[in-house]
Amino acid sequence: MKASQLLGYLLFVLHSQCICLAAGCVDTSPKPFLFPLSNCTIPPSLNFPDGISSWGVQITFAGQQLCVVPSGVVNNTVITETEICTTDHTRGEDSAQCESRRGGTWNYASASSSYNNISTGSLAPDFVWNTFNPPFGGAGTAPIQFPSDISLPNFPVAIALQGQNLNANQLGLANDSVLLHSFVSSGITSSMSFGLFAGSQSISQPRDGHIVFAGYDASLLDGPFHNYSMSDTPQAGSRLCSLEVVVNQITLRRPGVPNDVQLLVDATPMPSCIEPYDNLFRFPSTILDVLQRSTDWTNDTSLASPELYIVEPGLLYNTSFNGSLIFELAGGLEVEIPAYEMAGPLRGIDSTGQRVLQNNVTSVNIFNQNAPENTASLGKLYLLVNYDIQQFQLAPVVAENDFGSDLQAIDPSSSSNCPASHAVSGGDIGVIVVGSILAIILLLVLFLWITKGRRFLHEMKAQRTKDSQKEVPPPTTNDEALAISNLNVKFVQLEGRLDRFENSGMMRPELVGTHDQDSATAGRHSSVVSSNREGAAITIDETQELDTPGSPRFLHFSRPRLGSY
Repeated sequence: MKASQLLGYLLFVLHSQCICLAAGCVDTSPKPFLFPLSNCTIPPSLNFPDGISSWGVQITFAGQQLCVVPSGVVNNTVITETEICTTDHTRGEDSAQCESRRGGTWNYASASSSYNNISTGSLAPDFVWNTFNPPFGGAGTAPIQFPSDISLPNFPVAIALQGQNLNANQLGLANDSVLLHSFVSSGITSSMSFGLFAGSQSISQPRDGHIVFAGYDASLLDGPFHNYSMSDTPQAGSRLCSLEVVVNQITLRRPGVPNDVQLLVDATPMPSCIEPYDNLFRFPSTILDVLQRSTDWTNDTSLASPELYIVEPGLLYNTSFNGSLIFELAGGLEVEIPAYEMAGPLRGIDSTGQRVLQNNVTSVNIFNQNAPENTASLGKLYLLVNYDIQQFQLAPVVAENDFGSDLQAIDPSSSSNCPASHAVSGGDIGVIVVGSILAIILLLVLFLWITKGRRFLHEMKAQRTKDSQKEVPPPTTNDEALAISNLNVKFVQLEGRLDRFENSGMMRPELVGTHDQDSATAGRHSSVVSSNREGAAITIDETQELDTPGSPRFLHFSRPRLGSY
């Protein structure tokens, strides 16, 4: 391989490696970001004269502020229109209470000019919604603003005009979520995935939560994730939900009481939906019956003040509740919900739309009615969802967390070119770039040394050859003639000696040959240099040369047979 070809090959390999490191092994996906889940308050305005006191994520749609709650029930983001609080009062709530419990309502008359009506047929299908509430009354697109400076220019929403089973505006995160699709198509995220911790609305130990898109918060985990595959069959009662788990047992544990209560008395596994939208645990009637029979607590709904609107009525007691629930899920995950998460003073909404407490009543966070469609609904776990691979994960949450968030990207198995373990940081990229430059410099030096060095060695070799030729000049014609002349003198002397031997009757054995041999030898000679009186000939054999450079040509002798003596 030529030096230039070698250099080109090495540079190509180095360039390819740099491209791999810069493009294939550096995670260039958008970084995870979060939306906080906390108390959501909106100050008084023309639309909300008393203001809004709610919980969830605060957004702005078509110029109007609203609070939305993450929901695995719907694919569309669903907002309620002001009409729902003026025409639908089947629960005896007034307008201010209705506005606050729903997180604010949206007013067509106050919509910005960027809003456009669209057909409800163009919305994503929401079959589960239709089993709980009437169909959507409208739909539209407009710019939407989220926390973390995230916005979308023409985001479609579904508008509900009626539906008492709708407790709040819903941020749709179901398996065909319009929001997640919009984030991916706009390049804000690279996957249909999110991590969710609902936080706690506990009275004694309240705690904010958040939704992390394309990632999760590692600081909240109190153990490893447990993996679950998504289901599209309605195994959990008659409700269809993708985030379905199987509960092997639910245990009620009370301090000071020797025996725990097993709520699944027949040990029959109970399929359940993981639903962040629900603030309370929802159980089938069989679970509620066992809980009531095995304790001395008696649910009494009359304890609630008629002046308060109770958004989700739990089990109400006139005594304290000191107990925890332990969930054992298929796959080995066991989670305990502590007592401070299970119960607290009754909270409701007063006539001005503010959330207040009724301290003389204990409310247990278990829905006091049979779960809709007889389907258990669970929460209070860390939930990690990846629709791209049809998988979700659950993990227990640390009891306290004062260290802030630690956002980690979801494993980019479908959105990145290399494994997470090979991802390269910014500092590593700098080292790689500097190392690559040094490698290129070394290659150039090697190339110059090879090309210049070879040229130098070639010139040195040529000089030595030239000097050698000057020291030993090639033979010339005069040199050969002089050598032959000197030999002729020797031959004359030799012939004289032969004459003397012949006269004395003696012959050197090596000069005796056959006639055929002498004739054959004579036939190969091309020129006669001299002859004597006996017919002996001296010839030059031009078919052979001496090995030593500069020596005279090899001389071959032949002599006719002299006869017998």
